[in-house]
Parts: sequence; C-alpha cells; structure tokens
Amino acid sequence: MEHSKSPLVTILHRLNSLFSFVNIPDKTYLVVVLIAFSQGVVGLSDLALNYLYKDDLHLMPPQVTRINSLIIIPWIIKPVYGLISDTLPICGYRRKPYLFIFGCVSIFCWYMMALYVNTVEEVVFYILLNSLATAF
Repeated sequence: MEHSKSPLVTILHRLNSLFSFVNIPDKTYLVVVLIAFSQGVVGLSDLALNYLYKDDLHLMPPQVTRINSLIIIPWIIKPVYGLISDTLPICGYRRKPYLFIFGCVSIFCWYMMALYVNTVEEVVFYILLNSLATAF
C-alpha cells in the first residue's frame, strides 16, 4: 500500500529534481542556505521600518536610536531562552515547539505592523515582541 506524499515532500522532490545538477552531499547545507536567505530578507524589513519611522511616524534620529536600542534587549538575554527551552519541554520536544510558536508570534507581529499599527507605542510593542520571538 503506497502512502500519499504531503505537499511539502512533493515540493521538495520537485526542487531536488530541478536542481539535480547541484551536488549537495549533506542536507544541512540546504538548511544553512535557507537560514542565510531568511537573514538577508530581514534587511528588507529594516529598510521598511526606517521608512515607517521617518515618513509615517515622523520620528527624529535620536528617537529611532532609542527604539533600536530597545530591540536589542531580547538578544542580550538570549541564554535565558536556551535554559527555558531545555528545562521546559513541550510535548516531549525541547526546541521544535518553541521555534514553531515564536515563528507564529513573529508572523503575527509583522501582520499587525503592516495593517494596524499607527502610534509609536504600538510600533515599539510589536517590534520588541518580534525581536523576542526572533531571538528565541
């Protein structure tokens, strides 16, 4: 009896056949490439945030600097997140559920930023929450 393939598996098989000329000895290489791509996309969001600060919220450079310094705080306490995920497993897993949950939180933050944020306080809240989700 043959099992039906999930759409993700089908897409990955198609991509594999499309790039069959590339010899990837280890699948972790693909993960590294995807992470590098996602980090590059973050640069696009930084550009959009700069225009949001300047054009929509009419903030001055010192105010933007203050906001950007707040965004760094979740990255400073990043070791605490490792302790939390190591000591409090979710459904028997230590990292995967946290990645999924905080990935969803990050998507929610960007969605709110795109459609509903109008004040500086809202921007700071969602950017700080997004930074926490990304750092976790």
